[in-house]
Amino acid sequence: MAITGLVIGIVALGTSFLPIINNVSFFIGLVGLVLAIVGIAGTGKRKKKGRGMAVAGLVISIASIAVVLGSQAFYSSVIDSALDSAKATPRTAAEQSAAGDSSPAAAAGDSAAAADAAFGLSIDSVQKGTDYSGGPVAIATYTFTNNSTEATSFIVSISAKAFQNGVQLDTAIGSGWDSSGSMKELKPGSSTTVQMGYKLDDNSPLTIEASELWDFSDEVLLEETFSFE
Repeated sequence: MAITGLVIGIVALGTSFLPIINNVSFFIGLVGLVLAIVGIAGTGKRKKKGRGMAVAGLVISIASIAVVLGSQAFYSSVIDSALDSAKATPRTAAEQSAAGDSSPAAAAGDSAAAADAAFGLSIDSVQKGTDYSGGPVAIATYTFTNNSTEATSFIVSISAKAFQNGVQLDTAIGSGWDSSGSMKELKPGSSTTVQMGYKLDDNSPLTIEASELWDFSDEVLLEETFSFE
């Protein structure tokens, strides 16, 4: 019983972090807990060997159950936040023009949609610079606004990518810009400036595309193209 409880407890703990699968891990942990208790009772007053394994199985089984409950609460919170923040992206002026819809009512509707968006994002500037190795980089300066109801940061809310010739660029590390703003937490209604560096392949036009990190609809918050002289 002690050995079985220990093995089952280890299996439950090893799978307790996995979404969906940890539903089964919870019950496996309960089984390991019961077997460990039976093992402890069976080795009472050390008349039989295996008490140490039984105690270890008990501790590991309890830990697996705690991890399952904690991880499920975390995953539920993330999913709820993502669903709450998923909003329709307002059309740009170019899209309105292409659709032949430039009426005041349409503009008012777009303004309302922008106000309802979970996050506000704009690109203030894109400048060339160098990274730590002296390689060319594009330094993009964003203004990030938290319009949601919970505190969050740019790095856990926004996916900002840069492309040249249709190929995504790697992010860069350097001293010519301040990337710490991406990790600063913002309370609802607050704004901050964020700078990101992207390693340039050449001098061809740069396209920056940004979307909400947890928006499963893959709607684009903004997409702009910049040219280098």
